[in-house]
Amino acid sequence: MVKKMVFEGLNLRKYLEKHLEETSYHLKVMKYRVADPSEPTMGLANSFVVMAGESFNVLSNGRLHAPFHRVVMNANKTRLSVG
Repeated sequence: MVKKMVFEGLNLRKYLEKHLEETSYHLKVMKYRVADPSEPTMGLANSFVVMAGESFNVLSNGRLHAPFHRVVMNANKTRLSVG
């Protein structure tokens, strides 16, 4: 629905069906447990994720921007990630 509104708003309606046919989605759920203090520390101090909304920036020639997104995690709780 959002893609349809964006394509129509940008006068690109004739390309919508082809775009929808060629787009595929993958959903992944990850569970991160609390780290055991005796385990060596792994991971990155910082990470970078490209949100799907970035594609609208390209489609709109820079007129639409994906929002900034920041997550602060609690190292003492098990957490789930969906993406």
